[in-house]
Amino acid sequence: MGVTTFSGPIRTGRDPGIPGQDTRGTVVLSQVGTVGAAVAARKSQIQLPPNCRLVDFTIYVLQAVSASAGGTAATLRIGTSADSTRYGSLPVSAVGIYRPTLVQVSVRAMASGAGSADFNLVVFDATVQASASGMTQFEAQILAKYTQIS
Repeated sequence: MGVTTFSGPIRTGRDPGIPGQDTRGTVVLSQVGTVGAAVAARKSQIQLPPNCRLVDFTIYVLQAVSASAGGTAATLRIGTSADSTRYGSLPVSAVGIYRPTLVQVSVRAMASGAGSADFNLVVFDATVQASASGMTQFEAQILAKYTQIS
């Protein structure tokens, strides 16, 4: 697969030449991290480019926590190496698509820190409530959406 590099806003459509009716905008990009039993230390991380803003997270639970092994739910955390819940945490107990509820602090954190080393490294991790052996089957993918702001 080829690689394309770009910077700055992208113009789409026809330029009408009228101020205020420009068709430029930013592109929303995404990266995926996987957490679960098969992932070392049940952690995953993605590296964001400098000068970007996190937009949203979507969690895809592909395999639920094993109830037969004593697990009841997994807690997924989305944060940085310094603050494991900077962007949110969410208990998940079944296969499905989840969206973490972002509180004002999370939204502010997502919009700040662009360009700092800690901000650019987003860490995902999972823990199991009740029994660590319940994690043996668990697998989730976390989709992080972001946009380039300069």
